[in-house]
Amino acid sequence: MGGMTIGQAAREAGVGVETLRFYEREGLIDRPPKPAGGGFRAYTGETVRRVRFIREAQRVGFALREVKELLALRAAPGAGSGDVRARALAKHGEISREIARRARMRELLERLIRACPGGEGLEGCSILEEFESGSGTKTGRRREVMANSKRKVEVFSAGCPVCEAAVEQVRAAACPSCEVSVVDMRAPGAAERAARLGVRAVPAVVIDGRLAGCCEGGGPGMAALRAAGLGQPI
Repeated sequence: MGGMTIGQAAREAGVGVETLRFYEREGLIDRPPKPAGGGFRAYTGETVRRVRFIREAQRVGFALREVKELLALRAAPGAGSGDVRARALAKHGEISREIARRARMRELLERLIRACPGGEGLEGCSILEEFESGSGTKTGRRREVMANSKRKVEVFSAGCPVCEAAVEQVRAAACPSCEVSVVDMRAPGAAERAARLGVRAVPAVVIDGRLAGCCEGGGPGMAALRAAGLGQPI
């Protein structure tokens, strides 16, 4: 591969011209001298190979500073593959720790989402309450709270045989993460609470403050209850 313009070299390497110039400014590739008689700076195949090396190293997570170290290692007379492997192992560990950290973040978010009633108003939004409490900055305490949290399952019942059967069905499907309670519609305040949650007929099941989809137009259905979290460990 002979001398190329910067545009040709960038295309061969699969990058934009500005990316190639950025690598020059960062000292990752050499900038060819400008010909004394005029004309374009001639980039060589070595520049293209070096840029491809940089891009591949970045693709697996190496920062530019670390890429520069790898390039220096590649040119070092006494370096061996063990030196490169050690850096790859260190990067692997770093990425693994980041993945674990993000997995914990996702788990916390999923629990917050499950606990939020999701109504039209902001009153009782457990997500906002969690953020406003400041407990999220206390990582150890937050993990303890999340670890000990329960999924609140309420069965609205009128005490009839059909309701009693639904209660037993829910209790049988519940797991240790589910805290099942029965709301007797004959008790004071039960009808008002049921109305706020959208309960129009019993038996009905409310999970973490939200009426299960299967109960919006009829009685409880186990497939929909499981989809809403019943029997699913936290």
